Amino acid sequence: MEAHAKTLLGPITGIDILLDGNLHTKVLQTKLTPNLGSLVKPLRDELDFAMSVELPDCKDEWVEVRMHGVLRRFVARLSARAFIGPVACRNEDWVRASITYAENIFTTIEPLRFFPSSMRSVAALFLPSYWRIRSDLATANRVIAPIVIQRRQDQASGDPNYEKPKDLLQWMMDGAKPSEAAPHLLAHRQLALSLGSLNTTTTAAVQTLYDLCDHPEYFEPLREDVLTALTADGGWDKSTLNKLHGLDSFMKESQRVNPPSFCKSTRTQCLRLAYWILSLLFTVSFNRIVRKSLTLSDGTRLPKGTHFGMPSYSILHDPAIIKNPEAFDGFRYKKIREDPEESNKHQYATTDSNNLHFGHGRYACPGRFFASHVVKMILGHLILDFDFKFPEGKGRPRNLNMDENIYPDPSATLLMRRRQMAQR
Repeated sequence: MEAHAKTLLGPITGIDILLDGNLHTKVLQTKLTPNLGSLVKPLRDELDFAMSVELPDCKDEWVEVRMHGVLRRFVARLSARAFIGPVACRNEDWVRASITYAENIFTTIEPLRFFPSSMRSVAALFLPSYWRIRSDLATANRVIAPIVIQRRQDQASGDPNYEKPKDLLQWMMDGAKPSEAAPHLLAHRQLALSLGSLNTTTTAAVQTLYDLCDHPEYFEPLREDVLTALTADGGWDKSTLNKLHGLDSFMKESQRVNPPSFCKSTRTQCLRLAYWILSLLFTVSFNRIVRKSLTLSDGTRLPKGTHFGMPSYSILHDPAIIKNPEAFDGFRYKKIREDPEESNKHQYATTDSNNLHFGHGRYACPGRFFASHVVKMILGHLILDFDFKFPEGKGRPRNLNMDENIYPDPSATLLMRRRQMAQR
């Protein structure tokens, strides 16, 4: 987390609150992930609501839609349902703040990287996006703090019928140390967590949908994958999501060819272009900062404070590791998992020494299982209910590169129409 906070200029953007203890990691690992099964129905309900208010009324006519914006609001709504509960999640101020907070952070850090670290806090004061971050944090406090206060009053009332909500906010309230328990700090931490949930999950959903339209032969097999699981379970459940081996494989292959970040160094800005060019060749993940000097097995010495990463793109395009790596094979990982010894490996949310997009080991992304569930649920619903394709004469939108980050083109459009035999 320290490496990510440094990259995101934590003291300026507010992300450094996640360095104050491990409350968020503990709650994500011990509460959110184990309770994913009980969250499926609430998330399904919220997705139904989101689809009713966010999608155009296309019926059986093709309608051109910027799906990035639609999927971003889907993810924001579903994340909020799991994070702050069924009432507050539909507060438009919160939905908007969780979206704009991510936008304003990246709009702020990009120009500040041109400044020496000693000047950034002053330079930030001249950026409108910096003040919008302050506004987003104020909105979060205005929405979340009263909920925290009311819940504590309800708990203290002694009402035997009172049941604690089952959401991330309540679990954080229960697990917070006194130094972490102030309502404004819980609100701040909630907004900071929404950054990771919203940005990466939206990117995964959009990239997967773009790749589906680029390889339309997968639509029908994936629809069959979803319908088979729904029929077996009688509806959406955690086990349903775990049965979607085809969709899981397609998502993982999309992630393999569209990694979320590039290599980056900020030490010497005059070499910025050179680093950007190198980043096109050496995409990395598993970002870490060395806390004490260490020497690797080949004799390479990493001094304390070194910021390093692993070449995840190169690893997953190495023919010695991935067969025919330049080809897009949506069922690559599904076929590997047909081997009984590999059946529990090679899933979208699992990590190993060759799959590092979510990190690996003790500090792997604690929210990756939630993100996987959200993307599967959203895409599963969409492909059952709608047809998608690129507008006439257009192909897959090219990814956008900004320093170490890769983004799907948010301005790109898709054509969508409701399927006559839509089922779910």
